[in-house]
Amino acid sequence: MDDEKEQLLIGLTKCDKWRESRERDIQNLTKNANFEIGKYDQSAIVALKPLDYWREALSCYQNGAYMAVALMCRSAIELIVYLAITRRENNPKKFSGGTIKVDFSLVDERNWENILERAEKQGIIRGKLRGEIKKIRKEGNHVAHYGQQVDESYLNYATSRKIKGGWIGRKEGLQLIKQTTQILNVVLKNQAEASG
Repeated sequence: MDDEKEQLLIGLTKCDKWRESRERDIQNLTKNANFEIGKYDQSAIVALKPLDYWREALSCYQNGAYMAVALMCRSAIELIVYLAITRRENNPKKFSGGTIKVDFSLVDERNWENILERAEKQGIIRGKLRGEIKKIRKEGNHVAHYGQQVDESYLNYATSRKIKGGWIGRKEGLQLIKQTTQILNVVLKNQAEASG
C-alpha cells in the first residue's frame, strides 16, 4: 500500500511521505487567497482570529490531518460570522483611533440558525452563501459528532440500507479549505459594506 490511503490505518502514519505534494496544494491555494484586510476599514476586528483558524486548517492539511481540517474550517466560519455581526468600529474611517462596540446579545445563542438569520438581516450573508456555510458546518459537525452519526446510521439501517460516516480524505480536506477561503473573503467584504 503506497498511497495516502495508508493513513487510514490506526497508529502512527508516515505523515511526511506526501507532505511535499500537500505543500504544493497549499501554496497554489494561498496564491489565490487574497484577504484584503487593509482594503476594508473594519476587517481587522473581524478577520484576525478567523484567519488564525484558517491557517490552522492549512497546517492540518499540510500534515495530513484531514478530519482536523473539517473542524478548523467549521470553527473559522462560525467565528467570522459571529464576529461580523457582533463587532462594529465607532469610527470606521479612522480605524486606528476608534473604539469597538460589541453586541453581547448573541453570547449565549446556541441556535446557529438564529445567528445566520441575524447575519442575513445585516447583509453579511447574501444569496447562496448561507448554503455554503451550512456545507462547511455539516462536515465539521460530522467530525465533532462522528460517534452519534454512525450510531444513528445503524439505527436507520433497516429502512435506508446505508451507513453514513465516511472519513474525510485529502480531496475533501482541500475542497473544505477552498470553500472556507471563499466564504471568509465574502463575509469580510459584506461586513465592511454593511458597516460602511
